[in-house]
Amino acid sequence: MAPLEVQRHHVPPDLAGSRVDRVLAQLIPSLSRTRLQALVAAGHVRVDGEPVLRRNATVARGALIEIEFQPPAEPRRPGPPVQLKVLYEDDHMVVIDKQAGLITHRTQRGEGGTVADLAQDTFGPLPSVQGADRPGIVHRLDRLTTGVMVLGRTEAALENLKGQFKERKVQKTYRAIAHGDPRFESDWIELRIAPLQGHFDRYRALPAADSTGPSDPEALSELGQPSSQPEGRSASTYYEVLERFRGFVSLKCMPKTGRTHQIRVHMFWAGMPLVGDRQYGPRGGLKYPLPPEAPALSRQALHAQKLEFDHPVSGERVCFEAPIPEDMRALDEWLRENMPVA
Repeated sequence: MAPLEVQRHHVPPDLAGSRVDRVLAQLIPSLSRTRLQALVAAGHVRVDGEPVLRRNATVARGALIEIEFQPPAEPRRPGPPVQLKVLYEDDHMVVIDKQAGLITHRTQRGEGGTVADLAQDTFGPLPSVQGADRPGIVHRLDRLTTGVMVLGRTEAALENLKGQFKERKVQKTYRAIAHGDPRFESDWIELRIAPLQGHFDRYRALPAADSTGPSDPEALSELGQPSSQPEGRSASTYYEVLERFRGFVSLKCMPKTGRTHQIRVHMFWAGMPLVGDRQYGPRGGLKYPLPPEAPALSRQALHAQKLEFDHPVSGERVCFEAPIPEDMRALDEWLRENMPVA
């Protein structure tokens, strides 16, 4: 991995007394506001030599701000052509079934072959409300998560769809396969999610002060103890058991909010880490490891199965569904045959 790049800036007079994340957004426009806030929370920003962990901390005129981050990687050599799997399209929006391995939009890491790039190659110019690197993008799916995504083809449609996500008018249904044996057939997980300090792309769940902790105690120690200071963003996930196996479970997850890695972090905290998830797993090893003879899974077993929302122009309620991908279907069948509940 390349060494961290450090940028140094002095706070100009017109930004004196402003929040540190807003100052950084002005001084380093090449990084998104979300990325800058994550860097602050992870301890990668210093003001006059002292780490700043709160994005709303104010900075004085002339203060020296230092920020360290991973520079963009060298562009990867292009692989074989990839085509988007289109579920629906009209003049206002496109709905796709995202393949595993595709990132949603270009990032500082320099990955190529994004949903945004492929969409423009396929459908022509798309509105860039959130910046030139995110044409048509309404919401995100993790690189290794498959399933339904909607993109906006016009600025009005894009803004309408983004508003529906923000106002929680969109119903999202995911399928997942997890390790563990949940106590309940269904439950709500209401936990804040915050960046994990010292990690660029990892998050932790913050239980309420009166919580007794996760069903798997190792999960909390791995993701860090909750802070006495309010932090993170509220997150809510409903899950329902579809089928139980010996040491494994097939789940339906319906997140009410849309935080980064939300289902993966919530399920891990609840003692049900997703099969194949290499970012969120107990340090001491899995209590229910997947047998070596099981079908190989090179990613987390998470699939965005359904997306329901109002059409951005007609207002009609529409629902789109992506079939369960072959790798998850094969694992489900193997578990059903080889790991039935006694």
